[in-house]
Amino acid sequence: MSAASLTTELETKIVALSRRCIQAMYEDPFWMARFGERGRRHAEQDSEFHVKYIASALRADDVALFENYARWLRGVLASRGMCSWHLSESFRQLAAAMHAEGVAEPEPALAVLDAGRAALHYQTGDAAPLAVQSTTTLGALRDRLGEDSYRLEELWSFLLDSVDRQDASAFRGHVDFLSRTLVADEAERLKLARTLSALQALAAPHMPVELAERLFSPA
Repeated sequence: MSAASLTTELETKIVALSRRCIQAMYEDPFWMARFGERGRRHAEQDSEFHVKYIASALRADDVALFENYARWLRGVLASRGMCSWHLSESFRQLAAAMHAEGVAEPEPALAVLDAGRAALHYQTGDAAPLAVQSTTTLGALRDRLGEDSYRLEELWSFLLDSVDRQDASAFRGHVDFLSRTLVADEAERLKLARTLSALQALAAPHMPVELAERLFSPA
């Protein structure tokens, strides 16, 4: 299939793709609890913009258009209480939606989405030393915590975003939200505490003491 045909199909199915993507995201109760139905509508609009930028990248044969868009959007979404992992997950669910909606020969579009997800990895800056270990680190933490792990990938992403900006507010705000709203019972509260303790032990030695204190000190 030509790039022109693929972009036309994506644009024709843009509403169905976006709705399916966000429906999958909202299967996680976090989204409704944090952003509600109004947030769902905004998320569907954001997902439509994802599709439009994919189409632009395909037409221009320039994946950097989508990579730059992903990095820019991360900053926008941070102000709404989201992290890099949330955006990466939306790209992953959009790829799944392309398969589910029967997009013909979607591989070039899927490659653009993969490039967007890769662009969200911290290659430079204060978070890079931690980010480069992400795959190994998360696997080790998951094995160590076992069933006591609580939203590990999400918390790790908020942590990296906060380290990159040298600003603890996003991480602390998310932890406070989980504690107040999403944690269902004492067992989950204990899992959250153990996950935070494991993250602190791993990450605190690799950042300024003042930032570590702001990130991990009790509210």
